[in-house]
Amino acid sequence: MTQRSSGDSNVMAKVPGELELIDSTTWTRLALLDAAIRPTLALPFNQAMAEQIAHQLNVHWGTVYRYRQRLLAEGIATALFGRSRGFPSGSSRLSPEQEAIIDKVIGRLARGAAKLRVIDVVEEIAQRCRIENVSTPSRPSIDRRLHRLTPALVVRRKVEDDRQTSTATGTFVVRKPFDVVQIDHTKCDLFVVDDLYRTSIGRPWLSVAMDVATRAVLAILVTFEPPSAAAVALLITRIVNAKTAWLKSLGLGIDWPMGGLPRSLHLDNGAEFHSKALGRDCTQFGIELTYRPPGRPQFGGHIERIIGTLMTKLKKLPGATGHSVKNRKNHAPERTAALTLQEFERWLAIEIGERYHHTEHRGLKGGTPYAAWKVAQPLSRPVKHMDDLYAAFLPAVLRTLHRGGIVFNHIRYWNPLLTPLLATPTKLIVHYDPADISALHVKLPDGSYLKVGYADLRHPAIALWECLATLKYLRTVSRLAINETRLFEAINAQRKIIDDAKNKTRAARKGAARKSAEARSRAIDPTTNNTPQNESPTGIDYSIDAPEYPVEMW
Repeated sequence: MTQRSSGDSNVMAKVPGELELIDSTTWTRLALLDAAIRPTLALPFNQAMAEQIAHQLNVHWGTVYRYRQRLLAEGIATALFGRSRGFPSGSSRLSPEQEAIIDKVIGRLARGAAKLRVIDVVEEIAQRCRIENVSTPSRPSIDRRLHRLTPALVVRRKVEDDRQTSTATGTFVVRKPFDVVQIDHTKCDLFVVDDLYRTSIGRPWLSVAMDVATRAVLAILVTFEPPSAAAVALLITRIVNAKTAWLKSLGLGIDWPMGGLPRSLHLDNGAEFHSKALGRDCTQFGIELTYRPPGRPQFGGHIERIIGTLMTKLKKLPGATGHSVKNRKNHAPERTAALTLQEFERWLAIEIGERYHHTEHRGLKGGTPYAAWKVAQPLSRPVKHMDDLYAAFLPAVLRTLHRGGIVFNHIRYWNPLLTPLLATPTKLIVHYDPADISALHVKLPDGSYLKVGYADLRHPAIALWECLATLKYLRTVSRLAINETRLFEAINAQRKIIDDAKNKTRAARKGAARKSAEARSRAIDPTTNNTPQNESPTGIDYSIDAPEYPVEMW
């Protein structure tokens, strides 16, 4: 029998036991507790003895009772371990309902390809909690779960955001609504598609007007045209006018009461804000123009912040580009684009009117822009002469009145009140809204304004860019004269193609499936056909002539 000494290299070392893993400081404390409490286990115990031991150990006498109970129950010194102070690590204070909502939302968002901010996940969870009548978890609780479950789901500042940020000092306080209205433009971080083929057509421009006192968004404008004096003028008319007609054209019933005449416009140094026409028109209505210092965007921090917030909200939409141009090359946002311009404008209206206006704002000391506007609404300035404002800010063209009415972009407009002017050819100044050319504002010879609509009331409302795009298409495919009927037929045909394509696709798929099923049912199994090729299945020999039968000739 071979014996091995303990010095051999292949003798395994002793694995440290549980007691050896306890650090010396903790073990010294355990030994002190055991020496003080174990002698009392066999004796009657009272509060006086507990207070004496507590004074020796520098703990409360109630803690001595708990130590003694643990030692009585288990009889070993490590029973005095207890637990560390504070909430147990890895435990949760959230209810099972809250945990289920968090897991469900994070699981759904994790299946998407785009990264989100922590605030986007928090808002989604808060919305689900409100629907299910459950208290909303705190942001740190949700953030810890994101770190633990899906750390790659969210993008965090100073990690993938390459924008340069700087701290703006000082404050800008405005007390009354419309005292300062800030206006700015940005190119949206989103690709949109056309209505016909659903292919990407580019990134639209967004113009936003914001009231600094109430933090309310007074108007927005979404268009493919770059910033210009006409876009600023159209945005001002939306600031002044009620939002009911605009929201109705989008199919929305949002309560958006913000509207009135600004006292001051706070602008940057863009060329569109320095036009002579804009300056004179604003002076006409008592609107003061204030320009920010060049190269100092922090002086327009309010409007910059809300535009940044809106652009961040776009990250979760299909076709979003994100802020980083470097990361944009990794994924092609044009391929994922799915929203048309009108659908995007509708989404923005809901985001601002239903969410932003009813969200607590830190600059309002926890109030919402909607509530701040309701309190300060009586201080807003109404517009006395709305027609004059349209004449000042809406773009205008000169048109001749004929017996057929007024023709604008091959569309005929008519109002019976124009009949007295048909005696002689008359040139009239016509103002139009580029976002909706279904009606014109015509200045009559006496200085008053008349709203003139389509001569054919069956035509739908269209935007100017849609009309011009259709005219360009008609000129490309046909050399025939363009008339109003063909123009609207083309527009309606384009709109109808989308609906018909969906229906035809569904019908074609159903028809193909039906034909395939019929073909399978008519198929004959070759293994069951044993009839010889030269023999008829019915037993008749067709090679023999049929006999003649007597007939009566007529």
